[in-house]
Amino acid sequence: DDLNQEEMRLGGLRINPVTNISSTVTYINRLSVRAVSGGDVRTVSGLPANPRISGLLWSPDERRVAFLNTVADGVERTGDTTVTINDRRVDGSTGVIERAHARGLLVHTWTFRNDASGYGFKDPQKEMEAFFKLGIDGVFTDFPATGVSARTALE
Repeated sequence: DDLNQEEMRLGGLRINPVTNISSTVTYINRLSVRAVSGGDVRTVSGLPANPRISGLLWSPDERRVAFLNTVADGVERTGDTTVTINDRRVDGSTGVIERAHARGLLVHTWTFRNDASGYGFKDPQKEMEAFFKLGIDGVFTDFPATGVSARTALE
């Protein structure tokens, strides 16, 4: 079924326009772990039914794992098998900003607007401030006055 999915070619990449991820991704359908020092292999429980897992990442302290689960209408992370705005919200650092900064890179995120975000922020300035507190270096926004206010509020 995955072989006959539509794909877009963009900058040398092949993207599935429904899931917005690579159309050549290899999915994992179960997870097992074993301590580096040896021991029994343990199967991870509590996964969604019939998972299509990709993007597997360990937390910086190596005690937790995060992954993406691809469903028919996109990539979801809450386990309810439907893609909603809540699947796009991340609370706290994922380590990406810190790793980029360690390599001398700046991190800018987009696109912030003054409309209701759907991520639980009623005030667009507070939403931008939350991302600045995570360590981003700048934002792309259709409302530059809000962006400047968010940045200067934290100085």
